[in-house]
Amino acid sequence: MEPFGICRFCDIVLGEYQYNEIDEPFASNDAFFAIASIGPLVEGWTLIVSKSHQLSMREAYDRPMLADFLGSVLPPLIRQYGSLIARIP
Repeated sequence: MEPFGICRFCDIVLGEYQYNEIDEPFASNDAFFAIASIGPLVEGWTLIVSKSHQLSMREAYDRPMLADFLGSVLPPLIRQYGSLIARIP
């Protein structure tokens, strides 16, 4: 296996998937993407990741683009898996 970059999520933005289809986003927009978590605590656990390298998503919480992205990603997840167990404060 070829070595990847320092940040797994930045590699995903570049289309370089260390874990093949597991790393392939199932939803994205210009600023964020969603992938299934590796080794989730519950089925359907999803990671929402910024396409720009961030140490924390905290600054993105107030961005309208994140709210729009969540609005498109959450309904199918809720239909498939039921209620949410975590949400942005």
